[in-house]
Amino acid sequence: FFAVRVKLQNVLVFVVLMLVWHAIFCLFGLYEPRRFSAGKGEVLDVAKATALATVVVCAAKLLCRLDMVTPVSLAIFWFTSTATLTLSRLAIRHIVERSRVRGRNLRNIEITGTNPRAVRFAQGIEANPALGCRVLGFVDREWSGMEAFRLAGYPLACDFEGFPRLLRERAIDEVVIALPMKSLYFQASRIIALAKEQGTVVRLLTNLFNLKLAGSEAEKFEDVSVITLLPNSAENWQHLLKR
Repeated sequence: FFAVRVKLQNVLVFVVLMLVWHAIFCLFGLYEPRRFSAGKGEVLDVAKATALATVVVCAAKLLCRLDMVTPVSLAIFWFTSTATLTLSRLAIRHIVERSRVRGRNLRNIEITGTNPRAVRFAQGIEANPALGCRVLGFVDREWSGMEAFRLAGYPLACDFEGFPRLLRERAIDEVVIALPMKSLYFQASRIIALAKEQGTVVRLLTNLFNLKLAGSEAEKFEDVSVITLLPNSAENWQHLLKR
């Protein structure tokens, strides 16, 4: 390999392969934070991404006639890249989780909705300090199940009308929406729009379906799917609800 004279064609092929690998890793969400996902899911995604990327290298061998790329070298390359990425990511995950348990890298979360699903989500967060999430309070209006919510011991920060002021005055990193969309679509849509204006990440709890939207990530936590909407992609969820 080191005896091969480097040509402009080799440099171009290398650059193209780097870009393709980057696109593949983006496709599998390897550059996105995975606070709520399990480690085994990340390992599986790494194996899939490196396998697909190795297939791209094999295709480059056939198209550009790269004699140095052999089946044995491809197998070694896939195994080495997969093992390196897996071990490094697991090590980083362990270090980050330890720091979160010690009170660092915490995220302040406000949950909209006081139904049992929202309460279970909050309890799951409290039971997993390695997630590094801190529930500041809940946002909802008065309804028939409010008494059961109060028995759980969580604070009600405000109602829907007071949410804009709450978002401005408190350091909220993420807003979790656990509202019934069929009856409270307007309130959920307004909250998403306000969070987008403040640059706040929105997470949606649902056990009805699992979505994959542009600019969003779906993770499994407890018994629900957690769909993360980045601030620049919040309108995707609003468009979906209108259908």
